[in-house]
Amino acid sequence: MKKITKILASVLVTLTLGTLVFTSVASACDDAADKQAEHFQAVQESVEAGDYDAWQELMSQRGKNAKHSKMLEVITEDNFDLLADLMEAKENKDPEAAKEILEELGLTPPAHLQDAIENRGERQGFGGGKHFRK
Repeated sequence: MKKITKILASVLVTLTLGTLVFTSVASACDDAADKQAEHFQAVQESVEAGDYDAWQELMSQRGKNAKHSKMLEVITEDNFDLLADLMEAKENKDPEAAKEILEELGLTPPAHLQDAIENRGERQGFGGGKHFRK
């Protein structure tokens, strides 16, 4: 009987610890997702407001990754307004305009953008025109 009690106690402790760890990890993931969403919103607002300095600071805070580094290299105070135009093209579901702006900035349009232009309205999904349908 004592052996069964010890086994049950061990199982209960293991389940309790597992639940605590899972809850902590899930909470940390939620916090990270919330912070990422807040950061993205702040970046969008800085572009919409035409605030290059705020945009540059926010982009620098995201850490070093190839996409952010390239954006920080390419987007200058002189061409910052093109970034707002790019956002507007996306909102207006205009892949041709988005492609032109990216090329003007010296950036290679991603394959999904070209796919959206070529297959406009034929498929769903970002790569097939969800954002850029007729």
